[in-house]
Amino acid sequence: MNITLFPDQEKLIAEKVHSGEYQSATDVLSAALQAIEERDQALGRIRTQIDEGFAQAERGELFDGDEVFQEIRRRGNERRSHGPRPAFA
Repeated sequence: MNITLFPDQEKLIAEKVHSGEYQSATDVLSAALQAIEERDQALGRIRTQIDEGFAQAERGELFDGDEVFQEIRRRGNERRSHGPRPAFA
């Protein structure tokens, strides 16, 4: 397969290889394609969650916004009152 790149794309690929971050232009493009695939999968999950949310709303399974924010604040205050969390070893 042959592809045509814009000069700025060629420059970016060359910079990535020259930096030592990647061994070759193929590695740069493979990483880019992997990132696209991961993004597409994440967007698919988000779209599914949005669809589920709309379905829940249509069934009347809703939460009062003020109550939700009060609960978030309460939990935050509770965590802060227990002091700082220990650092991971």
